[in-house]
Amino acid sequence: MYDKSKRRGDEGLVGWCYMNKTKTQIVFPKSLVPTLTPSSLATISLPTLLPSLFPCQNLKHLDLSQNLLTNALPATLPDLKYLNLTVNNFSGPIPYSFGRFQKLEVLSLVYNLIESTIPQFLDNISTLKMLNLSYNPFHLGQIPTELGNLTNLEVLWLTE
Repeated sequence: MYDKSKRRGDEGLVGWCYMNKTKTQIVFPKSLVPTLTPSSLATISLPTLLPSLFPCQNLKHLDLSQNLLTNALPATLPDLKYLNLTVNNFSGPIPYSFGRFQKLEVLSLVYNLIESTIPQFLDNISTLKMLNLSYNPFHLGQIPTELGNLTNLEVLWLTE
């Protein structure tokens, strides 16, 4: 049984979905999933990532900021250009799969619990223009020299 009272108005993608009764999954109409393009699911207290999003091969903009997310994001979104995961509960190192976002221009992981060092594989994202890793408990050490290969990079934020 779905709680249709959780449907939202005209707020981007959120207006087309609703949360199930246990508040553990956002539900999208099956007819909509293959055609999704922009989306903002920010500040709706998602406890987990949405498996229903990942068949969305056309998704270009994904804002999941200010939720309660802890699980990893699959790298099955080939057209993704903007990914905002700011203010969540991601921990551990940045997943290697992030290096597979070949069209990504903006990646924001501000205010999470990401540890380890800044990974060298981020240089695989040659389209990256803005990378914000601020306010994470990184073991900063040395910034990987491979990030110098990101010729499109305009902004790099590493504030502690």
